[in-house]
Amino acid sequence: EQQWEDAAVRERTGGLAAPEYLESLGLLDGDVIAAHGVWLTPDDIDVLARNDTAVVHCPCSNAKHASGVAPVTDMQAAGLRLAIGTDGPASHHRLDLFEEMRTAIRTARIRSGDAQTFGPAEALRMTTAGAAEVIGRGSDLGRLAPGCWADMVALSPSEPALHPVIAGEDDPLSRIVWSGSPGAISAVWVAGRKVVEGGRVLTVDIAEAVAEAETRARRLVP
Repeated sequence: EQQWEDAAVRERTGGLAAPEYLESLGLLDGDVIAAHGVWLTPDDIDVLARNDTAVVHCPCSNAKHASGVAPVTDMQAAGLRLAIGTDGPASHHRLDLFEEMRTAIRTARIRSGDAQTFGPAEALRMTTAGAAEVIGRGSDLGRLAPGCWADMVALSPSEPALHPVIAGEDDPLSRIVWSGSPGAISAVWVAGRKVVEGGRVLTVDIAEAVAEAETRARRLVP
């Protein structure tokens, strides 16, 4: 993730980058998911590709910590399985996949200098079907198709950020990625079970969860 980490690995392994060193130890055999991949070189990407190692891109966390910009389009070109992730609340406070998708697009375009690089469709796929493929569940998760789990999110048509809608010229997918937010979510289903309705979580007592988080946080801070 950090450039100093890459340098430290190379120093301790006689010049081997982390992917090559892990490969030499046999640790890339099997189902391996790498996180971040910010400082991957073309040779590193080749190592991951020949081992079918998947990568989870965490653009907001990388930006917060000034880690750098991952070579997402290079990894795409090499055929790596890719997902967009949030890292965790310790390194990215809002676990907001809408924000992650937008940040992934923006950083990819900054890196390439091309405003047409890595669009909303690619970002959405990495967050849904691509993520399912990364965890080995591409056959039944991440898509709305016969035989797949009914995992769905509905956005409210009354959400101001999703307007105006111009008939014949609007791209719903692009609008969802660029203008969507957790506040726009009206309903969520997991495996066909509704867990959010009217923007309200049905399976968790929010007030109780917040109180518990406050209590646990105080235990961690002297």
